[in-house]
Amino acid sequence: MGLASLRPWSFSGSSASAATKRRIAAEGDGGGCGAAQPVRRSARNQGASAEAGAAASAAFTPAAAAAGQAADPPPELRFDDSSVRRYVCELATAGGSSACSGGLPGDAGAISDAAQISGFRQLPGCLADPALARAYSIDWRPGLVVAGGKDGVVSVCGSRQLEAGQLPADAALPPLLSGKLHRGWVAEVQLLSGAGLQGASGSTSADSAGGAAAVAGLRLLTAGNDGVVCLWDLSRSAEAGGRGGLVPECLARAAGLHQGGIFSLHERGSRVLTASKDGTVVISAVCEAGGGAGGGGSTAASLAVVQRYEELHERVVKCARWREAGDGQPSVFASCGTDRQLCVVDARQPPSTGASLAVPSGHGSATNCLRWHPASEHLLLSASHDPAILLHDLRSPGQPLHRLLGHATGARVGQIYQPCFVAGGDAVATGCERSQLLSLYCTRTGTTISRGHAGLTPGATFCRGGGAGGRGDPLVLSAGRAVYLFAPS
Repeated sequence: MGLASLRPWSFSGSSASAATKRRIAAEGDGGGCGAAQPVRRSARNQGASAEAGAAASAAFTPAAAAAGQAADPPPELRFDDSSVRRYVCELATAGGSSACSGGLPGDAGAISDAAQISGFRQLPGCLADPALARAYSIDWRPGLVVAGGKDGVVSVCGSRQLEAGQLPADAALPPLLSGKLHRGWVAEVQLLSGAGLQGASGSTSADSAGGAAAVAGLRLLTAGNDGVVCLWDLSRSAEAGGRGGLVPECLARAAGLHQGGIFSLHERGSRVLTASKDGTVVISAVCEAGGGAGGGGSTAASLAVVQRYEELHERVVKCARWREAGDGQPSVFASCGTDRQLCVVDARQPPSTGASLAVPSGHGSATNCLRWHPASEHLLLSASHDPAILLHDLRSPGQPLHRLLGHATGARVGQIYQPCFVAGGDAVATGCERSQLLSLYCTRTGTTISRGHAGLTPGATFCRGGGAGGRGDPLVLSAGRAVYLFAPS
């Protein structure tokens, strides 16, 4: 298949250092998610609790353990309204939450429903956190960006000014909240479905409680190489002391879902899908008891296992993703891993049924990333360490529908990267290691739309890609210790 002629596009933006390969081994010292034990492949992590203040590690020394002495209890953290909550309330009371409807304000999301995306332009400024050396996962809702990665650090930033194009080109906004939430690296961060600047009712206006509806959904899910999944309340935070930083209140902590580190987390409709080094995929349910962030305190929550899949893959499972459902209640997911198999599973059936569809991924090495098309339920995107991104039509799974080539600079890609659907699914955008180019491919034809110089080497990437206003959603990407937004054009 021939590629279309390349058309360069220009960006205005400062350069940033390249993100490098994610480390597989557990790293770091005590994490901010409680006294989680280091992952051992031979024994399941023990315990799952829902306790406030789990962001501080229990003090422990080998000498004390050898002497049979009890470890000192963790210090009690004093949680109060967070900067994230105050930021969201200020936006609501100032009427600045119009971006919540999707896309970017003004002319930032400058493509109409009928127009074909041709490239991106970088919005001036960036979101910078010196504590986050490298981001492995990003999530975005209008007005809010969350990034997590190396050393267990998670950063939460207000992005309203950046989205509105109100920043100078050299501006770098600091995070609203930044702290060490896991031992080792953070594999995935995700704002709970519907979370962000909208309340559960969908209202984006201020109310008598000063924007309580806007903060009611500020819940964050994280998962890491420590094998732990946590649910956090971003509306409340405390100083953890030392290198712990400013941490949100932990509503639930599940350390027994997997026997190894977690590579992937994806939530829809309060159903959490996790994939692990132990070769399993687990579905858990988020249960939160009453109350809400507007009530002046966090409420108890839990993460309960609903289904466990132990035979979908032979080895490490690298990624699992729900297929979008119109009613918000997912029933089908896809998974992939080092066995180079793509599995599509109907979660309404018992795990013993296995995969509804299991086919070779078409990649020459471990399959690291999967993304469902936001509107076409039969289209699935996959990426590996080889130089091709594959687009699969599950109605004809024998061969990939398209092989997207040209973004990789060599025969093998060492770093895990995350191509994503943009412009409502019309195109696929990706960066790649050792390159400052952003590539854009047509979903319908598989040809290259454009390839342009971004002025930075992209690391983690994210775009909602679909839903209300999805065609105007920005491409959010990390480079070094900063996060940048690119508006479609």
